[in-house]
Amino acid sequence: MNIELEHALNVLGVKELPGTALHSDLFAKWIKKLSEEKGETYVRQQNERLIFQWQNIVKEFFDEHRYEGYQS
Repeated sequence: MNIELEHALNVLGVKELPGTALHSDLFAKWIKKLSEEKGETYVRQQNERLIFQWQNIVKEFFDEHRYEGYQS
């Protein structure tokens, strides 16, 4: 497990992140950036909203029906 993913899991207080391995990697980078910009306290307080928001991003941008050539 990479450091960014470990950090995201720790800050969010969850054992796993939604989506494929690629999605989890991108989500971890997003959480790291948010932690740096807004602080870990913000991320901890907003964990459910951030996970929900990420799930919507995955549905919108990584929908397999839209991007048939996308491989995760």
